[in-house]
Amino acid sequence: MKKILTIILVVCFVFQTGIVLAAGTKQDWQDRKEIRAEKNEVHTQAKLDYQNDRTDKNNQLVIDSGKDLLNALLDEVEVWLLWQESRISQDDNVSVQLKEKVSTDVNNNLSKIKDLKDEVDAVQTKIQLGVISLKMVGSYLELLVDVARNSGLAWVEVGENLIEISSGYEEKLRAAAEVVKDNEEIISKLDLAESSVVLATTYINDAKDQYNQVVMPGTPLVKFGNGNKKISQARLELNKANQLLIQSLEMIIKQ
Repeated sequence: MKKILTIILVVCFVFQTGIVLAAGTKQDWQDRKEIRAEKNEVHTQAKLDYQNDRTDKNNQLVIDSGKDLLNALLDEVEVWLLWQESRISQDDNVSVQLKEKVSTDVNNNLSKIKDLKDEVDAVQTKIQLGVISLKMVGSYLELLVDVARNSGLAWVEVGENLIEISSGYEEKLRAAAEVVKDNEEIISKLDLAESSVVLATTYINDAKDQYNQVVMPGTPLVKFGNGNKKISQARLELNKANQLLIQSLEMIIKQ
């Protein structure tokens, strides 16, 4: 019985904390963010210098520092994508099929980043710099949509697995409660736990539907937000169910 209690507590903790992060890759991303911030300061100063002294040399510094900034931003996005892939690939609650889908999307976006880097390297004027900057905004939105959709679907799969675990322990505890005298209160708690699991299942299914609509064109951010709300509701119901299961277990142990 104590082993069951321990497992249930672990389930609660896992769902509350979410998907395990790949710490090393996340640190790489944070390092790239700092580099990008430094490049941004240099580019900002170069633009100020050009405004004060419009020489060919200062104009070239604006272009060069702008290219450095764009490359630093692309490097940051590249590492961020790898972090997202690593984050999901290390989660045992995510299916192989979704992991493969994430890997495919990441590789496609990495290929786009490589092409953008080639275009940045070819920039020679401030007009070209502005054009590639605008192009990068569109590409960044596309990869954000991919990551948002895949992250949401990963949360769905985690939720589905936890629902299956919670439902399994509810059945085991119910079977144990059937042979306990004066078990009305225990059965009542298990009924409430079962209802919460059923409700969580509904929320998870709704979230999955919303995340599958995170595509362009459309309203991907709205759909992603809707999915997140459903995930939060499912999390609350699963936590409620697990607390009821723990209480039921404690009551059974005391008999």
